[in-house]
Amino acid sequence: MVSRGRVCYRPRCADRRVVLWCWSRQVRVVTPMTGQLAAVGPHSGWRRFGDVLIVVAAVVVDLTAWAGDRAVRGGPMPPLVILPIVTIVVYSTLLLRWRYPIGVFAVQWLFTLSSVLIPAFQSFAGLLVALYAVAGSRRGSWSGPALASTALPFSIYSAYASGMGPTGSTTAFIRMLMLWLLVAGATWGVGRLSYLARQRARRHEELVAAEAAEAVRTERMNLARELHDIIAHTVTIMVIQASGAKAVLKPDETRVRTALEVIENSGTQAMTELHRMLHLLRSVNTEIGSASTSAQPGLDELRHLLDTVGMRTLLSVNSHWTAKTPIG
Repeated sequence: MVSRGRVCYRPRCADRRVVLWCWSRQVRVVTPMTGQLAAVGPHSGWRRFGDVLIVVAAVVVDLTAWAGDRAVRGGPMPPLVILPIVTIVVYSTLLLRWRYPIGVFAVQWLFTLSSVLIPAFQSFAGLLVALYAVAGSRRGSWSGPALASTALPFSIYSAYASGMGPTGSTTAFIRMLMLWLLVAGATWGVGRLSYLARQRARRHEELVAAEAAEAVRTERMNLARELHDIIAHTVTIMVIQASGAKAVLKPDETRVRTALEVIENSGTQAMTELHRMLHLLRSVNTEIGSASTSAQPGLDELRHLLDTVGMRTLLSVNSHWTAKTPIG
């Protein structure tokens, strides 16, 4: 079952993978054998389109709020197209706000200080968007100081809007500053709620993954019990029958006795391998395919294995091996 926002649906899993959780960026799945999470793929097309719309809206809001006054303190008036072009270039960095939230916020914060040179131009929309990204993707140790740092550019805006100075009003300045800080605080609060929601979703994802891994381990235990009930029972009967037949043989039936001994020894070895496999399936931390080779015979036991076949064999050694090197 996949959850995308508030809409749930059951996907088609041709590769027998169980889909666990879908958050805003990608779908998580777990494979039935390993119980490990894997990302299917990002769903970022609409997200990128939304980011572009947000950047365009921020540019439109700031340029609309700007009355076109290009007066520079102590300098010549720049061309009319300079500020819109600079605003578009600076705000384009907002497209990277989720990947580099702190750096993008620093760029937007520095850009707001342009109101010191051009008091009539107040670029606040990009700063609020970057503040939301920091609050929604970083811990309080980062998002808290980011919120506090907005007090400086908003103080500059409030001072200009209230006409603070010899003829200005301190009360109007305080009211304007409180309004700006209220807007910044609301933006930061919404971002923090988004951050907490992501954390809860991540914990839920980890819980579901743990439950899926436990289901995989339970399935492996069921398989181990089935192997023990079916194969071990059959092999045990084979070994017992071979031992019984060997007990009633006549002393001169050496070839038949040898064949029965081979059957008995092979059955015993098969039981050893079966127990090793059962131990592997019961091991919780053992990865698939990492079976221990401790029960495998070494090359130094090759001659003994050939002797148990019951036929005349010729062993020719053309190389050297270590005593503990496994055969397979």
